[in-house]
Amino acid sequence: MSYRNNPRQRAHRELYKLTQAGMDSWQALASATTEASKFLGLDYGFTKGSKASFVVLDASPIDNILNTQKIHQVIHQGRVVDREKLLKASFK
Repeated sequence: MSYRNNPRQRAHRELYKLTQAGMDSWQALASATTEASKFLGLDYGFTKGSKASFVVLDASPIDNILNTQKIHQVIHQGRVVDREKLLKASFK
C-alpha cells in the first residue's frame, strides 16, 4: 500500500498505521476524531443546531480500517460536498 505521493490518502494511511501498531479500529478512529478534538480544545460530536462535518461511509471502518476509503458522502459544516466537482477542480 503506497500513499506517499497522494496527500488525499494520508489520513487513511495514518489510521492504517495506527492499527498496524496495535490499536483497534475504535481506538484509531477516536485518536483521529474525538481525542484529537479534546486535545486541541475543540468542540466535537453532534449537537442540535450545530454545523457538523462528517463522512458517510459505504462500509464499516470498525470491521476494517481501510473502509475509511469507501466514502459515500461528505458533509462539511452542515452542507453536502459535491465530491466529483471538488475532485475535478483539484486536478486542474
